[in-house]
Amino acid sequence: MRITLKQNILFMVAIITFSSILGCILLIHNARMIGKNLQVETEERLRAMVGQNAERIETTMQAMETNATDLATAGETFFAIIHETGQNITRQIQGYLVNNFKKLPEAIGGGLWYEPNALIKGTKRFGPYAFRENNRVKFTWDLNTEAYDYLNQRWYRMAIPANWDRNRRRPQNIYWTDPYFDQAATSALMITVDALMYDSTGRIIGISTVDFSLEKLQSMVTRMTVTPGSLPFAADLSSGLLISYPANPTKVLQRLKSLEWGDAISEKVGKGTGKILVKEITLKTDAFSLFYTTMKTGLVMGILVPNKELYARINELNHANMVTSVSVIVFQILLFLAIAFFTVRRICNPISKLTLVAREIAEGKLNNAKRVLDQLHKRFASSRDETGLLFSAFQSMTEKLNALIGQIQDSGNQVTASSTEIAASSRGLEATMNQQAASTSQVSASSRMISKTAENLSGTVLEVSRATTETAALAEAGQAGLSGMEASMQDLLKGTASVSAKLDAMKKNALVISSVVATITRVADQTNLLSLNAAIEAEKAGEYGLGFSVVANEIRRLADQTAVAALDIEDMVGEMEKSVSTGASEMETFSGTVQTTAHKMKEIGNQLGGIMAKVRTLPPGFEAVSQGMAEQSGSAGQISETMEHLNAATQDTLESLREFKIAAEDLNEAAFGLQEQVSRFEVIG
Repeated sequence: MRITLKQNILFMVAIITFSSILGCILLIHNARMIGKNLQVETEERLRAMVGQNAERIETTMQAMETNATDLATAGETFFAIIHETGQNITRQIQGYLVNNFKKLPEAIGGGLWYEPNALIKGTKRFGPYAFRENNRVKFTWDLNTEAYDYLNQRWYRMAIPANWDRNRRRPQNIYWTDPYFDQAATSALMITVDALMYDSTGRIIGISTVDFSLEKLQSMVTRMTVTPGSLPFAADLSSGLLISYPANPTKVLQRLKSLEWGDAISEKVGKGTGKILVKEITLKTDAFSLFYTTMKTGLVMGILVPNKELYARINELNHANMVTSVSVIVFQILLFLAIAFFTVRRICNPISKLTLVAREIAEGKLNNAKRVLDQLHKRFASSRDETGLLFSAFQSMTEKLNALIGQIQDSGNQVTASSTEIAASSRGLEATMNQQAASTSQVSASSRMISKTAENLSGTVLEVSRATTETAALAEAGQAGLSGMEASMQDLLKGTASVSAKLDAMKKNALVISSVVATITRVADQTNLLSLNAAIEAEKAGEYGLGFSVVANEIRRLADQTAVAALDIEDMVGEMEKSVSTGASEMETFSGTVQTTAHKMKEIGNQLGGIMAKVRTLPPGFEAVSQGMAEQSGSAGQISETMEHLNAATQDTLESLREFKIAAEDLNEAAFGLQEQVSRFEVIG
């Protein structure tokens, strides 16, 4: 199936149109996805707002519970001190309460409330209370009166019912009251946390309380208003009472169920988990979204928002995107239809006519092509676009092709005659070049053999010259080594003479030591005789000479030791004299040997000098021979290289002649073929 250019253009326009429509559809889809993402993001912001506010409130209320527990512990401690010591610590209790609530700005008050006669016998009530007023903490006993009767107040009875056995522990240690207006002290909407107090036996002795103002919670709920019609709220689940409802403040402390949508809040689902629950509610045909969370302390906080207000901006964006996308699609369709009509009219139709001209030219009917172009001349002659240029190109091509074919026919005849003559000449030249190639090959082979022989002989002479030079260097090094050894022998002779002199000196010193030892021996013998005479005289003196006898004996013992030591020294000196005499004789023998060796080494050095003188005369002769052989080898190599180049040139010329012969034959065949093909064209007369 043949597809025309017109069909291709229409098909491409259809594809572009479809792609544009598909792109717009994708844009619409993306816009809707963005709208959904914005919707989810809006819901997440509301969830985060509710969750953060609930977390702040719950953190504060947990702090209240912790403080109430700490107060109860302090109250139990005060109870133990009073019962063990009997001291009156009322002032300390008062100071403790004031300091405690100075550190807890979130609380508006609190106190310690003891059972009748529990703290002090005969005292029915003991209820100290501290409260905050004008950013200052004050203390009062105004609630410790019979008129107020805290023992029967609801916040007290919630923690300790009237009929409860005081010897039994309560199921919980912490109790939260329902929200209420404090008429006694602060006149504020608040909620109270109670913590039980026990004595050491586990008996209930009273409670501690911390009052938490709900004004901060109400302010926080008011700030949660996100749209004009949104309804933020907070309530106590245990009592079901509203704590905050900015849309209608008169609903505060009324039932949550009294609101039209109050039943939608479940007390059991998600309690104390911190999870933000979302429900869809319909009120009078209007859709609302309910966001709320329940806290561990029993409070619920949330907001009810009309969907039309919550998603108003998102819906506007979606509508604007839809209108824009549809408008773009319609405009694109109209634009592409106009482009298709113009393209078919201005491009496809002229190209179809010129295609007919090209077909006539391809079939060789230049006369018919010229006739069709003359018919189209009036229509396209004045056109300035690509179709007009294409028509002019076809017209010029037809004229030039006609002239070219005529010229080719004439040239073909001339080429045929010339190629025949060239083929005959190339065959004769090929035979001559074959003979010349054979001769150059023989000369080149002989030159290579001469060059190879000269190279080998030159290499051998160079090796002999190198060996001679190395021998001279080794001999010279040996002579230098012998000279050094001769000098070392002379130094060794000098050292031997010095050692012999020192050994003679040692022998003389040994003789001196022997005479000194003989003198010491004589002195020791005299000392021994003197000590013996002294001992005899001391014996004659009796007990008066006893001490002198001891001294004489000790002198005699020292004289004996001196004589023994002198004999040891004399033996060692004798041994030293023998060693010195032996060493001196050996040194004389060694000195003679060294002198003989030095003389022989000197003779060897003189002989090496003669050898070196003769060896030094050989390298110049070898170098002259090597240089001559190298020159002969170079000349032979140049001749061989020249003949090889000549042979290669001859072979190239011969190969070129063969190719030229083949080209001449091919040219002849091409000339006949060209004449045959050109004869198919009908040239304009």
